[in-house]
Amino acid sequence: MPVPAASKPIARPKQKPSAFRFRPTKGLAVAIFLLIVGIGIPLVVLPLVRSYRNGGPYDVRSRIVQRDGLKENLRTLESARAAFDKLGKEFEQKLQLALPIDADQPGLLVTIDGLAKNSGMQLTAIDISPRRDPLAGIPGVFPVDMGVTVAGGDYSRLKAFLRAIENNLRLMDVTGLAFSPRAASYAISIRTYMRAAR
Repeated sequence: MPVPAASKPIARPKQKPSAFRFRPTKGLAVAIFLLIVGIGIPLVVLPLVRSYRNGGPYDVRSRIVQRDGLKENLRTLESARAAFDKLGKEFEQKLQLALPIDADQPGLLVTIDGLAKNSGMQLTAIDISPRRDPLAGIPGVFPVDMGVTVAGGDYSRLKAFLRAIENNLRLMDVTGLAFSPRAASYAISIRTYMRAAR
């Protein structure tokens, strides 16, 4: 086998010497890295850290405070709802007494008789006639006209009877009053009201 001939080194072109020649070194690379990190931390990392603290959009403490406030508001609303439901039931019961769904003629008879007895008078006659036409301007509310005759009392007892009608929970309006001296009785026209069934 033939031995290869020795090769000549390739000649490099000669360069002019320069005052500054860039030679990357490990120290320069570390300095550049530290410069980038030194600029990057305040520009990138610190805003991220701030967003997780001091009321930033990702601050957990402010979210916990906000959650606790919402829980308190929810408790307040739940207690208000319970009070409203209770009030609604009580209101419905009172409304049923003041403005029942039907004429409740037996209830009216018992009520008027009780009011008369409590005033020292005696109920001698009662005529209850529910009407089919609603009150003007109040749809769903119908008048119930009553003719009541009471006897056995003087002016103060009549006044007490009228006051008892006025203070009764069921809505009643006295629309007329007539006195009969011969029979010593009072004929009283009373109007009460009822609601239409839903």
